[in-house]
Amino acid sequence: MGKQILIVDDDPAVTSFYSRYLAFEGYSVTIAETCAAATALLAHWRPDLIIVDWWLPDADGDVWATSLRLRSDFARLPIMVVTGRDLPRATINRLTDYQITRFQKPFSLEAFSAALARMLNGPNGGHTVGAV
Repeated sequence: MGKQILIVDDDPAVTSFYSRYLAFEGYSVTIAETCAAATALLAHWRPDLIIVDWWLPDADGDVWATSLRLRSDFARLPIMVVTGRDLPRATINRLTDYQITRFQKPFSLEAFSAALARMLNGPNGGHTVGAV
C-alpha cells in the first residue's frame, strides 16, 4: 500500500480531483470535509501527510494545522495548506514558523507531485518549510 494522505477539504470537485490523481500516483487517500472530522480521524489514525484547504466551514485550515503542530505526536508530520487566495503576511509567517508548507492554487500537476515527493521523502524526515 502507498503512503496515506489525509485531505481536509469540503469541495467535492476538489476532493474528487485529489482522490483520483493521488490514487493514480499510488497514494491511499482519506477525505475529511471539516477540521472537526479530521481531528476525529486523527484520534486513532496517523497519515503520512495532511493536505488541508485554507478555507473550511468550521475553521481556517492554517489555524487548525498550527494547532496540530502543538501536539508532540504531530510535530514532524508533513502538512500542506492549499489556498487560491493571497494570505496575509502574519498567516504566512505563522505557517513558516510552524514548518507548514503553503501551496498556491492554481498549480500544475508536476509541481504538486514534486511538492508531495519532497514532503514525504525530504531530508528532514519528510518535512519541508515555507512555500512551494
